[in-house]
Amino acid sequence: CLQAGAAGGGEPKAVVSTQSTGDAKHEVADRMYSCFCITDSGYINEELLVHVLSTSKGKTMLARCVTQLRSEHGRAILYHLLGNIATITAHDRNHDQLPQLCIPLGSVVHSGTFNMMQVWMKSLLDGLSYYGDLASSLETVFKNELGLSLVNDMIQRADQLMVVSAVTFELQAEWIRSLQQIYPYCLTLLKVLPPSKGLAALSAQLDKNKHLLWTPAMQ
Repeated sequence: CLQAGAAGGGEPKAVVSTQSTGDAKHEVADRMYSCFCITDSGYINEELLVHVLSTSKGKTMLARCVTQLRSEHGRAILYHLLGNIATITAHDRNHDQLPQLCIPLGSVVHSGTFNMMQVWMKSLLDGLSYYGDLASSLETVFKNELGLSLVNDMIQRADQLMVVSAVTFELQAEWIRSLQQIYPYCLTLLKVLPPSKGLAALSAQLDKNKHLLWTPAMQ
């Protein structure tokens, strides 16, 4: 739109409408999301999502659009990404492209409810178990900053929600059982993988929850 110059006259100035700019970003994000879907069903095509995230342009495109996605779209992408995280991180051979998704996907995690943490963790576990070797799959994921960051974010968010929201005993127990499935492998990987900020953060998160996660079978 055009804005008049000074009161005494002058050339009109072009003003960029922040509303129209925001709308345009949301439109681009909506189109990107629709590219991942099966026809007009709204369901994500996981094979296509994995293929797109195996390319550098796909990772960059998603990183730029995640924060502009509708909340339900961002959560759907995160759910399916976690279910295929071992494959997606394996494609990022140099571990230098997926990390750009840490902050935008982390914001999706931290907008979720406790129930969503459990749903997302279950998707992660199902995806890791698909390959048959949970320890090996988890090592592949933890070698990439994105995989490590998402696990940290989910544990941190769940801890926050248990303090500030009414979480049922049943849901807490289900969450703890999910974490117990990866806890022993996490302890091993913390010892064998090269030190990093992500691993240090994971160690701190697990240490806060160790009284809930330790079982007699780990002795």
